[in-house]
Amino acid sequence: MGDKDFFLVARTDARATSAKNGLEEAIMRANLYMEAGVDASFVEALRDDDELREIGKRTKGYRVCNMLEGGITPHDQNIAEILILKRAPRTCIIL
Repeated sequence: MGDKDFFLVARTDARATSAKNGLEEAIMRANLYMEAGVDASFVEALRDDDELREIGKRTKGYRVCNMLEGGITPHDQNIAEILILKRAPRTCIIL
């Protein structure tokens, strides 16, 4: 957004709303948010490593991902090395 003192992250929960179309909807929304000018996108409730890879491959700009014990998104100790940083170097991981 161009403000060095402000970083806007747009979150979508679309993945959690539909097992059939949720991932596609979430990817579309994340890209629309980036086109609208946010600094990063956050797709909530990714189900597995393959979905993390898809977000890394198919979304634009910076991404935020959280991995919490007991949460839906996988929290493999090596996830940053294996999936995110190699595929999408502009990703922030919240552990």
